[in-house]
Amino acid sequence: MVLRRTSSADAMPLLTAAFYPTGLFMVVFRGRIRRWREDKPGGLAVIDIPADLVTELGGRRQMRAAGSLNGFPFAGSTMLVAGGGFCVGVSRAALQASGVAVGDEVEVRLERADGQRK
Repeated sequence: MVLRRTSSADAMPLLTAAFYPTGLFMVVFRGRIRRWREDKPGGLAVIDIPADLVTELGGRRQMRAAGSLNGFPFAGSTMLVAGGGFCVGVSRAALQASGVAVGDEVEVRLERADGQRK
């Protein structure tokens, strides 16, 4: 496994991409859980994926992803965000299981769930 660590200018310094000999990538970062649409308080929750890690996951396109939130397993789908962003959806069940809520900062470990290489 080869690790690449970068630092961010904002308050979330943990950014890592790990390459495994199988060709699969896992990214690790800190992100804040937010609502997909602020006008729908009960709607979908998402976490923005740092731009410099998007390529490690296979690019800016919709895909199934799996990983963990603060160490608790979850699965979701990545989504394009207007203006060039990229995020992963987090279900209500995953939020409850990991004991986090919208507005919380979490450690995210994420990899493609389809088994495809980068």
